Amino acid sequence: MGLFDFLKGAKNGWKADQNLPTILDTVTADTDYKTLVNALKAAGLADVLKKKGPFTVFVPNNSAFQDVTDLKALTDDKAKLKTVLTFHVVADWGLSYDDLMAKKTVATMAGKDVAIDASGLLKVGGARIIRGNIKCRNGYIHVIDKVLVP
Repeated sequence: MGLFDFLKGAKNGWKADQNLPTILDTVTADTDYKTLVNALKAAGLADVLKKKGPFTVFVPNNSAFQDVTDLKALTDDKAKLKTVLTFHVVADWGLSYDDLMAKKTVATMAGKDVAIDASGLLKVGGARIIRGNIKCRNGYIHVIDKVLVP
């Protein structure tokens, strides 16, 4: 099996469970992600997380947004907000915690790679994954403790 075959298998190895809620449904149902949901709506990206996927989404909780110096300025700048939010999404890959452990970087929807650090607690872009492997119909959610900025 060549590298291309391995990657193709990894990409297509995702198995959707139609009994699970979508990523958007999952984050909308939990008040700990209210700031993210509001930001997704402000950027016009909420519907993306209802699509088939699979996606891997690094979800900052509400307290992660408290560290953003000027959240209002970020949410008022739609282009910048869209870039920041898409930097939290890996498209076409349903990556579990174990899948991430085996990677050095992953390509985000923002068109930039984010670093994965598997030494000690798993980190993505310097943010700790504080709750991982939340499986949804269209991918995985990994909750992180800070907002990723490309």
